[in-house]
Amino acid sequence: MSVGCETNPSVTDPGSTANPAGLLSPTSELQDRKWTTDTRFAQTARDLQGFGGLFLDEAGTPVVYLVDLNARSGAEAVLQPLFKELGIRRTAVQFRQGQFDFLQLKEWSDRLLSLLSLPGVASTDIDERRNRLRLGVEDASIRPQVEIQLAQLGIPREAIIIEETGPNERVTTLRDYVRPVRGGLQIFHTTECTLGFNARPWADTTLRTFTTASHCSNVWGSLDGTEWAQPTKIPSSNHIGTEYHDPPFFTGGPCPSGRSCRYSDVTLALYAPAADWDFAYIARTTFSSQFTPGSITIDNANPRFKVTASRWGPTVVGIPWEKIGRTTGWTSGYIINSCQNVNLAPNITMLCSDRVNALADGGDSGSPVFYWFGGTDGTEVTLFGILFAMNTDKTEFIFSSMPNIQSEFQGVGGLRVFPTQSPPPPPPPPCVPEPPAISC
Repeated sequence: MSVGCETNPSVTDPGSTANPAGLLSPTSELQDRKWTTDTRFAQTARDLQGFGGLFLDEAGTPVVYLVDLNARSGAEAVLQPLFKELGIRRTAVQFRQGQFDFLQLKEWSDRLLSLLSLPGVASTDIDERRNRLRLGVEDASIRPQVEIQLAQLGIPREAIIIEETGPNERVTTLRDYVRPVRGGLQIFHTTECTLGFNARPWADTTLRTFTTASHCSNVWGSLDGTEWAQPTKIPSSNHIGTEYHDPPFFTGGPCPSGRSCRYSDVTLALYAPAADWDFAYIARTTFSSQFTPGSITIDNANPRFKVTASRWGPTVVGIPWEKIGRTTGWTSGYIINSCQNVNLAPNITMLCSDRVNALADGGDSGSPVFYWFGGTDGTEVTLFGILFAMNTDKTEFIFSSMPNIQSEFQGVGGLRVFPTQSPPPPPPPPCVPEPPAISC
């Protein structure tokens, strides 16, 4: 059994100067020259008159543009050093008639950079496949202004292809800075964990709070003032909240002799006033998996799951589950053990936990666990709990169920986790095993 699904900091030797890979230092000649594909092709155009660029076709054959195809007889010898640098091993070369040599394209491309200051221009490029410049625009409305600018820059219209590409969207992951803050994102104290879900304590529904695994805080099962940031502590403006309620461990009763017990490995933090939150939402990534990492890239088209229900009853073996965690992303599986009592080092026992056959890893502690039923808009989920542990080979994760979480957080009146949720009745007592049973 493994607990502490937080990440472990890497260990490095600050005094080591070894460089077995022969990597270039930041002050190397290569970096100073800003060596790029464009500058390298421009150099080739100086060595091979009329060279217009190259690319690999679908079969992996090098295709080379020449303004003068009569120059191809001596071209291959000039191109061999370039092929070697690019890792091209094919000996056969296909030559095509080009209209522009690469030196000219590079000069025009450098001028074209100024158009990136125009709102609505998405990208500029030398299109090696077409021996042209390529200008991407977000939509057709910018075309007239672009045409005027091209004429003023002295770039022949026939040398450039204008394409409507739409805007470029930043790829955002669970480990990036995301506002408003929602479930599934990376949070940080002394190491990385995952934010579980946002909540309002029923004792004071004006408060904005969030959950994560208690063992991710300074002191497990103790209110200790842990400060949380998203995604990291730097800059200081990333601070999002302070630990607010962390139920203590207990002994006696159903807790085995010599052990300290809880029914949930969960702590509650109070949001900082400046931290914008996304109540009742969990980050949604682009795809799920089971025993291999799922996506950590937030889906631009469907960036959130909406919490519209919370599980109050017991769990059943065979129910499908989803989780979103900062390390292994969106993974899905089925409950394989319900109300299982789990020992954790050094002397902790989590009573009546649930186990799912899906991947988890360091940093996933605190991940929200939920049932995805779609609902009217395809985004609705029922919240089931918080992930806190995994097995040794990381193919199973263990989580604290919502009934147990609600029971342990009666000190703040329980937790309201979606806007239309009604005040709860007193929760049923947690499943209490009879020693020495291992599940109930």
